[in-house]
Amino acid sequence: MFSALQKIMLGLKKTLIFKYRALRKGGKFSLRMVFVVCKLILFVYFISLVLLYPRILNEQSFLSSGNQDSLGILGDAKSYPPYKNGIFPNPLLARSINSEITAKEFLEVIDHRYAEFIQETGFQAKNNKIERLFKLGLSFDIISRLRFEREVKRFEKQKENETLYHAWANTKWYREYLLLVTDDPDYYYSESRAVRILLSLHTAAHFYQISYPLFFCLIFQESKFDFKIRSHTGARGLGQLTSIGISQAKNLYRKSVEKHRIQQAAHHLNLLYHDPVIREVLQALGFSLDLPVLEEFPKDIIFSEINSSFFREVARELLKKGHKIGKNLRLVKQLSRRVSRGDILPNQYAPVHEAYSRVVERKYENRFGNILNIETNIFLSAMLLNYYINYRWTVNEEELPVEPLLRDILGIAAYNKGQREVLRFLRQVQRDFPSMELQQFTLEDFQKSFTRKRLAKTIRYRPYSKSKEVFSHVKETTSCSLDHPLFL
Repeated sequence: MFSALQKIMLGLKKTLIFKYRALRKGGKFSLRMVFVVCKLILFVYFISLVLLYPRILNEQSFLSSGNQDSLGILGDAKSYPPYKNGIFPNPLLARSINSEITAKEFLEVIDHRYAEFIQETGFQAKNNKIERLFKLGLSFDIISRLRFEREVKRFEKQKENETLYHAWANTKWYREYLLLVTDDPDYYYSESRAVRILLSLHTAAHFYQISYPLFFCLIFQESKFDFKIRSHTGARGLGQLTSIGISQAKNLYRKSVEKHRIQQAAHHLNLLYHDPVIREVLQALGFSLDLPVLEEFPKDIIFSEINSSFFREVARELLKKGHKIGKNLRLVKQLSRRVSRGDILPNQYAPVHEAYSRVVERKYENRFGNILNIETNIFLSAMLLNYYINYRWTVNEEELPVEPLLRDILGIAAYNKGQREVLRFLRQVQRDFPSMELQQFTLEDFQKSFTRKRLAKTIRYRPYSKSKEVFSHVKETTSCSLDHPLFL
């Protein structure tokens, strides 16, 4: 902006000098002409002040004032500001990279926000791994916003980032699982994976225009952030994607808009992984990372099966590390299945966690496009959730004008059981409450009508157990993401 205005001013100056000399030579020099020229000079000067003054003021306050002012500008910024109208900005528009803020200034912001978090919540990290994980999670949205102009949003009734992390630290999973695996190296906790999950969640929520508390809580509810988990129904990975979900994702991926979106998300995440300022920040926090290079998202999505050859590789990995348990293939299979369900093995069998994870890494995790790859699973989960959130809920050939936060909740239910079951539920509500206007169906109406008994009427296959599963899924995800739980 400075250089463009300088060129304009220089050009104007040369024009005025030329006109002045021409007037003097021609002898037609009047006060009126002087008045017009002066007005023109004052007008350009005024415009330049209007355009440049805010930038000059910003640069003076940020660059020349030192560390205290950088904390004032960055540290006071609120993470995840709410969107009241439910309209998220277009993430596919090109953004610029801000090179003015250094890694040192970002680190000051991180320390400042973490200190505030401790003061407000009384949180105490049990080890260094927990501390740096929370530091990154609490401040990354501000870093992404200021460095890349990419941020995530939430709705007004959803938790702020600090409240979300405080609630996360009070879960049974945090106390019984995360503290154990970060303390004991035999359980093979990977900080690289933890960073990949956090950055992928943020990127996917931004590009798929999903409120961050909802997406964070959905993935936590599905897998407890365990990338290798496999349910008894065959659902896999962080978002617990089933074969039906993968088929739906493949159909969506054929659309040019979705292809462009996922390629943009992959490109940005790769930029995050290898950005020099971000890497300097991560290294200064103490992370020892091995982040992948992400190429274009592949055309084929691979849904890998874990078979007997996989278990033999786990047994060989155990023997390679000197663990005699690897000789008992039957026991290795049993323990591996428990690890795949997310169980914590007794300390004597803890090496199975590492052996299992290493085999998954070699065969599946490091392959972009494989369902057990962290980035692939999170992107496809976001794609499906975005589809369900924006689904056109139609009852009796009339589309329901669903409010944004309720769309989120219906999207969660559809993510678990499919949009057809949710449509059946809405029709059942209409039958049970003839006086209720579905065209004015509110969050309060949903709260009153969403019961296990009514769900059991709408679910065809194994209605009791499935209705219990859907109800629990929606209850736990909303309790995690909302300020006040919908269901007690």
